[in-house]
Amino acid sequence: MSMQWYPTSPHDYDMLKGYAVYTSDNARLGSVEEIYHPAEDMPDARGHSIFKVNPGILREVFTHAEDLYIPERLIQSVDTQFDKIILDLSKDAAQQQDWSRPENLDTFHTL
Repeated sequence: MSMQWYPTSPHDYDMLKGYAVYTSDNARLGSVEEIYHPAEDMPDARGHSIFKVNPGILREVFTHAEDLYIPERLIQSVDTQFDKIILDLSKDAAQQQDWSRPENLDTFHTL
């Protein structure tokens, strides 16, 4: 079931580990490997987490980096039935993004 993403705790985010990540036009980017949480508590932290995605064999399509770092603000919806995250950008737009590790990632934490 696809739904808008409204997490209420860091654990809501962490249930998405292993989920596949897709663009709005159904191009697969990879799978969620880790979720980095900002220092703020909920609800202030909502919208500011960063998803580390392993692109696997899709690496050559989007980047040559080992991992993609996707900001939470790009999540359009989450499909819990098919373990799928849909982003609010097309494949063409995804190919233009800078998916590199954010400089401030050390200020975030994981569970």
